[in-house]
Amino acid sequence: MSSKILDDMRDVMRRRHYSIRTEQSYCEWVKRFVLHFTMKSSREGDVGSETTYLQVLEPEAMVGR
Repeated sequence: MSSKILDDMRDVMRRRHYSIRTEQSYCEWVKRFVLHFTMKSSREGDVGSETTYLQVLEPEAMVGR
């Protein structure tokens, strides 16, 4: 993943005075989102929808409950 995108994202969050933990969390979410679609597109030949990604996350979110 391009560090330029994450650097720009961090810069915006710092200008808006987001907490460091929020910054870290958002950057991790973006990395996972991009990785998911990169892996999916290489397997299936096309990029899936956001809904598919959210369905992947749902079981992970249920683990903490």
